[in-house]
Amino acid sequence: MLRSLPLSLALTLLPFSAVAQETSSPSLSPTDSVTSGFAIHEVVVTGTQTPRLLKKLPIPTQVISRKDLERVQPRSAADALQMTLPGVQISMHGGQQQVVIQGMTGDYILFLVDGEKITSEGNGSVDLNRIDVSTIERIEIIRGASSALYGSSAIGGVINFITKQGARPLEASASADISSEGLTRYATSLGIRYRRLSSTTSAGYTQQAPYSIATRSGGVLTPSIFSRSQTKYLSEKLRFRTEDDRLELAGYLRYSFRDQDFDPITQHHYTTHSIGGRAYYAFNPRHNLRLDYNNELYDRSSWYPAVHEASPIFLFRSHTGRLQYNYGAEGETPILANIGLEIYAERLRGDRFPSTKDVRSAELYSLYGQAEWHPWTKLSLVGGLRYDRHSRFGLHLSPRLSALYTLGDLRLRASYAEGFRSPSIKELYMDWDHQNMFFIRGSEDLRPEVSHLISLSPEYQTKRLNATVIASYNLITNSIELVPEDGGKVIRYRNTSSETKVLNLQTSLRYLLPSGFSATLDYAYLKSFGEVRDKAGRTLSYSNLRPHNLTLGLTYEYRKGDAVLSANYSLRASSALSTLQLNSTTSDYERVRFPGFSVSRLALGGGWRGRVRISLGVDNLFDFVPESVSITGTLSPGRTFFSSLSLSL
Repeated sequence: MLRSLPLSLALTLLPFSAVAQETSSPSLSPTDSVTSGFAIHEVVVTGTQTPRLLKKLPIPTQVISRKDLERVQPRSAADALQMTLPGVQISMHGGQQQVVIQGMTGDYILFLVDGEKITSEGNGSVDLNRIDVSTIERIEIIRGASSALYGSSAIGGVINFITKQGARPLEASASADISSEGLTRYATSLGIRYRRLSSTTSAGYTQQAPYSIATRSGGVLTPSIFSRSQTKYLSEKLRFRTEDDRLELAGYLRYSFRDQDFDPITQHHYTTHSIGGRAYYAFNPRHNLRLDYNNELYDRSSWYPAVHEASPIFLFRSHTGRLQYNYGAEGETPILANIGLEIYAERLRGDRFPSTKDVRSAELYSLYGQAEWHPWTKLSLVGGLRYDRHSRFGLHLSPRLSALYTLGDLRLRASYAEGFRSPSIKELYMDWDHQNMFFIRGSEDLRPEVSHLISLSPEYQTKRLNATVIASYNLITNSIELVPEDGGKVIRYRNTSSETKVLNLQTSLRYLLPSGFSATLDYAYLKSFGEVRDKAGRTLSYSNLRPHNLTLGLTYEYRKGDAVLSANYSLRASSALSTLQLNSTTSDYERVRFPGFSVSRLALGGGWRGRVRISLGVDNLFDFVPESVSITGTLSPGRTFFSSLSLSL
């Protein structure tokens, strides 16, 4: 039982989760779990921006550990989400990944890397290719609206990719991956710790050869989104702590560049870089102060190799400054609280505005606070409130209230949260001719979207079993959608009068079987309640979510001395979807059906002393072939063989 949080540990477990990975305290080790995904004393930092034991946190939070990732052998950051979370849909649009998680597109989910926001183009598109999967230590997921702590765009939740941080005086690693569909990946890292100074450097290279997707009709589809691409990664983390652990200074740099063929004469270049740092000072074990700054650039441009010229598509730059005061020590004080001030500014320039020289900007000033109260041992309450002032949309308040009641091995969680999403710069000012087929227009009279979320989550946990049920209902008003005008020739961003309703019912099981076996099962029922009007004026109801979604995992692990052998079978399946789509020819809605699908993965691995690891596997084991390629289906090229080798010192 945790009785107190020592000063040194409080310093180590900063809300920057990368720092949380470095602690070796036996009482608060982030990897202290029965086995992969069976967390008992898991330490999380995303839900409250301060370190908390997962089992004591009232806010519904899920952790995908490093062992979970090793189990499924993800090919990318997006693949890591698909293979571990039910109901995740990853599709491609214009060379960009469109993400749907628990019925919410990427516009409604805040994506973080080590606690800092990563930019996106909007329209549900999030470039997860900028994240090198080999650097991911763990992924923390907050389910439901989190605007009280994180502000705009956190209506559907928060996903925090936490990268590795070395803990030994000298650490070095190298890995290589290759697969039959033409994916090749190399990665290396070097960690150095000298007295109070530490450094972690990571570099990687990924290349994807062109590949096609066969359909059941016998045809072969080779759209540009499956063309050749190559990505380069580089990251650096520096950290200094004083001998008494009261002061910590840290800085980081992340860089990625992706070169992707778009058509026979055009390439798309994606360049991102983030630079920032933090300063942390502890007055005593109960009082500390943290200052953060992050600068991120996202540059998407068209490159014409024949003439060596570039044309900007989007050039996005953001600045985030945050000052936060934290009070309390878990197990020592009945109240744990933080209060902060945040300033966010963004600028966007691109070819999809009336002039490529136009620069649009927005600023957001925020004051937030959150307190966790333990009135008695079995009950924990979390209340939060955020006050935002947008440079264009004025004031907005976002409250949150969560409760946790513990009764032996049973934990009951309940939450109510409000969230909001300010219209993006694209949605406000876009003016784009889509290859003379139609025009996409922004609207300067858009209003922020507002959500109201209710969730209930019982959890039962023993040494061998973890069973969790989550039921949530999200009501969104002022939904922003693309609405056709002028017979479909113009599509404009508009606030719809109808409410968007999303129901999520999820069951998660983790069970340790005898003789080295373990099993995981996640099922999600998703349903959205949308309405549109056809040309005849009739109101049509529809859902754009596959209702039944399943992920299944069976793992075997055998240890002998310093050696370990493992085998894992993973299944991802989704039911059929019947929904409405706008026919560009008739400018009217028609019902379409997307068949269900299931994709399996088998991975075999072996390791020695944690320094050598070899993996062999087959993706899409049963060679599932879709009837057609759709935005809600699988982008698997068919049965694919892969292998990897990693070495650590």
